[in-house]
Amino acid sequence: MPISTPTSIGTVATATLSGTQALTTTASVASGGKIWLLIAWYLATGGSITSVSGGGLTWTEDQDGTNGFAGFGIYQADAPSGLASGTGITVTFSTSVFDRFIAGLTATGVLAGAGSAYGSVAANVTTAAWSSGATTVNAGDILIGGSNFSAATGSATSTPSGGNTEVHDFTTADGESLATGYQFGTGA
Repeated sequence: MPISTPTSIGTVATATLSGTQALTTTASVASGGKIWLLIAWYLATGGSITSVSGGGLTWTEDQDGTNGFAGFGIYQADAPSGLASGTGITVTFSTSVFDRFIAGLTATGVLAGAGSAYGSVAANVTTAAWSSGATTVNAGDILIGGSNFSAATGSATSTPSGGNTEVHDFTTADGESLATGYQFGTGA
């Protein structure tokens, strides 16, 4: 079964200080679907993701890192029975953090599980602009990624390149933004 085009199951952005962020899904997930949460935050006194819960699913960290100012994580879960729209999912941080974002994606046809059977995971948590071409995505695979970034004033936006397709691009009231996207593999 080929991998379906990823679709959004909801977003949330909050420009206040807190140790949690909740997302209520705005779309359902098909039986056998894979769910990814792309989570971004800005640090107050450090901070990392300590847990993700909701939907009766088992959430696994694919990536979680900070550059001393901003944090970004990708968590995934299999939904063998699907997931209803209106389901609450909560991310808990180790301390209170600013400008918390969650963007949810789902697709079918993706290998169930996590870890080495799921595939390799790479990260680049930096303060530099994103670049394309750093990762070859094998034919039959999918790459899920995102970027959180800050605009000194107003809102920031992002335009995908390098074969990437954008799914989300949204901003908090004070100009912090999260963009998410995917790429189907065409490599060897």
